[in-house]
Amino acid sequence: MRRWRAVALKTAAFVLLLSSVGCATVPTPQTITDTKRLVGLWRGSVPCRDCPGHLPASLLIRDDATWTATVDQNSARTQSVDQASNLHGVFGIVDGVLRWGQDGRWYGRVTVVEHRGHEYLSMLKVNGQVWTEFQRAK
Repeated sequence: MRRWRAVALKTAAFVLLLSSVGCATVPTPQTITDTKRLVGLWRGSVPCRDCPGHLPASLLIRDDATWTATVDQNSARTQSVDQASNLHGVFGIVDGVLRWGQDGRWYGRVTVVEHRGHEYLSMLKVNGQVWTEFQRAK
């Protein structure tokens, strides 16, 4: 009986530890009410059209909320660079939600989080899955 009690106590302590660690590591998205807050250079990746992965890229966000994502020519594979070398679009606040768009259409939401002293920007698809992610360049 003591053995079962010890196992139960250890299990409860382990579950409590896991639950407290999980809660502490999830950053809360920031509320962005002005796209000028995003202006600057970000580094991350963009999806490759003809390959299963992502290509390293820079995201430049301008004062007018337009953006250009440019694939890093040095580290990308030659056949993929032509496919995804420059992507263009715009950010906007639509019905109180930060969104990204291209060619006059709004696509998904944009989230910005701060974690361990760094800012991360994620562009989400309409279904909520991450399309691309960037970290603000210092």
